[in-house]
Amino acid sequence: MAMKRLHFGVGDPIPYTYGGAFRTTVDVAKILEAKYGIMEAFAKDNEKEILQILRDQAKRYVGQTMRGGEPDLQPAFEKIRRMFKNYILTKKLDGRVKGVPTAASLRGVNHRFKRPFARRAARASFWDTGLYVSAFKTWVA
Repeated sequence: MAMKRLHFGVGDPIPYTYGGAFRTTVDVAKILEAKYGIMEAFAKDNEKEILQILRDQAKRYVGQTMRGGEPDLQPAFEKIRRMFKNYILTKKLDGRVKGVPTAASLRGVNHRFKRPFARRAARASFWDTGLYVSAFKTWVA
């Protein structure tokens, strides 16, 4: 029997404009992971807290099963998703990963505006439209 593993990635592919080209959130996540190792760094930096979340959820999982209910891992996955969002928004990678903060974040590039490249205050790297972070997903396989 194969050992199950915890995975981080993105959910369903959502259309995305990245670097002037049409891509999906899955494409963008692969590019960003290859270049910056964002999810890998998140996992390493938060390993103890993630393990504790999983331990706590495992206790609830066993209790739910023993009471005849349907066990659910989603509460733990949701906590991890919120941790990832906070990790990005609090700029945890700045100065620790080569190229972070990104030039686009320092210029305040924001594709939610009509003029995305207009000068604005700096923003968190990897938080342009919010799609990448909102598509973050945790699963066991």
